[in-house]
Amino acid sequence: EANHLAAFDALIVHNDVMAEKVRGDFAFMGQLAVLQLFDYLTDSPCAVRNGKERRIVFAGNLAKSGFCRKLGEIAEIQFNLYGPCDTAAGIAINSANVAYRGQLSPEEIVHGMDGSFGLVWDGDSLHGCEGKFGIYLRYNTSHKLSLYIVAGLPVIVWKQSAMAHYIIENNIGIAVDSLAELPAVLAAVSDADYAALCENVRRLAEELSHGAHLTRCLSQGYFIS
Repeated sequence: EANHLAAFDALIVHNDVMAEKVRGDFAFMGQLAVLQLFDYLTDSPCAVRNGKERRIVFAGNLAKSGFCRKLGEIAEIQFNLYGPCDTAAGIAINSANVAYRGQLSPEEIVHGMDGSFGLVWDGDSLHGCEGKFGIYLRYNTSHKLSLYIVAGLPVIVWKQSAMAHYIIENNIGIAVDSLAELPAVLAAVSDADYAALCENVRRLAEELSHGAHLTRCLSQGYFIS
């Protein structure tokens, strides 16, 4: 990979952590542009959230998201799951606090998710993101982050993920070490706090829905021939 990347004069990387990885481990000497978040093009405005509730959305490939089978252990929180899933039993559909809401198109899901926060998590554990998918979260920017933001949802991320600092710095969500922390953490979020999160998400959603982040990267001189 290092040899392959060395053939390029400039790269667009996901985030600041990935930029450090490319500079350090891969010794890339060219120009770097940092995307931070993927754009999510849509003509539809983000949904208006009507106050904080204990409902969390997770959208993604449920078959590879083993932690979903354990969400019943966090009984105080309602989890609404969206995405492809081979078997209902595989996502603990029998748990009273877990509901499978089906698979929606990229256009439908922006307005179709029912919840107050969007969750970015991976692996088999509730207590941190483990395995190869968890390791990848230390460096990458997840596409579902942009989906949640365009849908008007503040986000919940793993504290050790590459995007945790960005989320906190821009006040668009919260970061936790373990999903078991969620009942106490959400209880500490006031209505005013939640309204501020939603307003910041709304501003960022406007950028993502019009392609502002990729446009900014491409406008840098070293990407213009």
